[in-house]
Amino acid sequence: IEYIDFVKSINNLKEFIDDKTAEIIELVCLEDYSIKDAASQVGLTGWAASMRLKKLARNPRTSRIIKEILNKEM
Repeated sequence: IEYIDFVKSINNLKEFIDDKTAEIIELVCLEDYSIKDAASQVGLTGWAASMRLKKLARNPRTSRIIKEILNKEM
C-alpha cells in the first residue's frame, strides 16, 4: 500500500479508531510489524490489538477500509 493511500484510509477511519489502534495499523502496514509486536509497542497485548482490528473488520462502516489497509481477510 502506498503511503498516501494509507494516510487517506486512516483519515477515513478517524472517527472510529483511537490513537493506539491507528498506530498499530501503521506499524503493521508500513513497518512490517506483526500485530503482536505492534501491540507491544503501544502497550497492548496481541489479543487486545487483534480484537480491535476484528471489531473494525466486522463494522459495516469500516470493514472495507480496514481489510484494504491490512490487505487480507480477517
